[in-house]
Amino acid sequence: MRSTLLHFPVALLACAGALFSVAGCSAHGRPLAEITPEINATLDGGPSRITPGDTLIARFPDKTDWEQSVKVRPDGQASFLAVGEFQVGGLTMPEAETKLRQAYTAVFPQLQMSLGTAELAPRNIYVFGEVREPGAFPIDRQVSLIEAIGLAGGPIKQTALLENTLLVRWVSQERRQRTWNIDAGVESWNAPNPLLLQPYDVVFVPNTAIDDVNIWVDQYLRLMIPFPYLIPTPY
Repeated sequence: MRSTLLHFPVALLACAGALFSVAGCSAHGRPLAEITPEINATLDGGPSRITPGDTLIARFPDKTDWEQSVKVRPDGQASFLAVGEFQVGGLTMPEAETKLRQAYTAVFPQLQMSLGTAELAPRNIYVFGEVREPGAFPIDRQVSLIEAIGLAGGPIKQTALLENTLLVRWVSQERRQRTWNIDAGVESWNAPNPLLLQPYDVVFVPNTAIDDVNIWVDQYLRLMIPFPYLIPTPY
């Protein structure tokens, strides 16, 4: 039986406008082999970013009783002893440590501190639309677009329009969200160079009837929120 779409812990409302505008434009996207190099060039090769659900440890060599473990909340915020709330979601660990160290030294000039991780939350990709088991899928390695569709149980043969598959990605190098319209028809699945996904990518396989896609987006994406913690906060 087809499963009900999960309420994702990350924000997808920002995708809604992109999904509406792209899905209505064309019945076919760009060929998978043609678009793969462009999309793979946007993969984030930098340090992993802090995400909600991660548990961080703040250590103080001169005040060991101050050591604390904090969990990053869904809004990307975490509360630290003596300096309060900080937006750490979306930052790399070195960026977050620098930000916190500046806050602590402003209050305690001689205080030394470091920031580490105790536990990492799953890094998910999201596949929904006309697939058999839509939802969030934790990954600990790079997976391809085709593998991701497989993780979601594969396309629903009678209704999936793979030739108009959408991929939504936050591109950290450009500090913006991008959406690609991809012809991922089955005949292209043996392409030699796979289109690779990264954490927080969103794959949407539409229905052959565009009106049904619009209804689906209206019913589900309006219940979700954007990706604020993936956007690094300048300081």
